[in-house]
Amino acid sequence: MLYLRQRGIEPQLNLIIGLPGDDARSVDLILELMKGLEGVSCTFNFLNVFPGTPLWNRTQELGIVFSSDDYDERYSVTAPTLSTNTMSADQQIAAYLRLQWSLNGSEMSRKSISPAADQASDH
Repeated sequence: MLYLRQRGIEPQLNLIIGLPGDDARSVDLILELMKGLEGVSCTFNFLNVFPGTPLWNRTQELGIVFSSDDYDERYSVTAPTLSTNTMSADQQIAAYLRLQWSLNGSEMSRKSISPAADQASDH
């Protein structure tokens, strides 16, 4: 990493959540990987499957189920639009939040998205 930084290159890790085969263990493995990459910028995105791609051609085989039949609702950078045999849309959201919390310090991040936790801490 030092070699890259000395040359003005900031290493980044960009990961996709919700690939066929991803599950809770996959998230654990990502967290382990991130521990060994201190100082590397990490971002997470939800899987989008576009027509004409190898994944599109194998959706049934891979157990990919779209949340909507409306093509305009099948693509998003802010929310999962599909599920697989191993990870539902809700599980993808949970994985995303867990990974984000690991980057930002879990207690503060959890409080910032949970109004109930904010109210409880006020008393």
